[in-house]
Amino acid sequence: RYESAINSVWQDFPVWGRCLYHAAAPAQVLDVVARTHPYLISAEGVRRASESYEGAAAFTGLIVAPDPLEASPPAAELVNASALDARRALMRAAHGKIPGSAIQDLMLGISEAVNNAAAYGRRPWDVRIWAEANQVIIRVHDRGRGPVDPMAGLVPPPDSAQKSGHGLGLWLMHQLDIDVALIRGDDGFTVRLRAGDGQP
Repeated sequence: RYESAINSVWQDFPVWGRCLYHAAAPAQVLDVVARTHPYLISAEGVRRASESYEGAAAFTGLIVAPDPLEASPPAAELVNASALDARRALMRAAHGKIPGSAIQDLMLGISEAVNNAAAYGRRPWDVRIWAEANQVIIRVHDRGRGPVDPMAGLVPPPDSAQKSGHGLGLWLMHQLDIDVALIRGDDGFTVRLRAGDGQP
């Protein structure tokens, strides 16, 4: 999502960036490179337009792989919980597992994710929290479709939206020192937050 969004972010500036990828990277990675970069440069320095390039509105992105920790039973499961109840469950589950600064970032993230599910998603929404030594994962899932804007969270919302408070939650989550994944599926929309040594 970042590789796709950055083209739109930079389009109004006289800037070109060069992203370096090893030609022997996995095919899945090279496919995304070709779909998120309008131009490709060969090892010999030959520049050509990418035939696979997709603009940010068309880019489908990668499937977010589940974290292995998510295969275990969650430490907490809540349905239609308030942000306060979700934060309390997070504190109980995460205490002593990861540094306090990471817990604080997750507290902000879970609040925004739950408030978004309540305001924009479809009931029921559920919160699942996994915690082990050095890693905490949160999933906030609702039955809605999620944000329409493919760059939601990666760029600041327009001034008009900011004045009303709309769109700031996903933007805030992406500013925190945690891994944020937005996952769309047939059963709804999920925000997954991860912190600790297990995050990539």
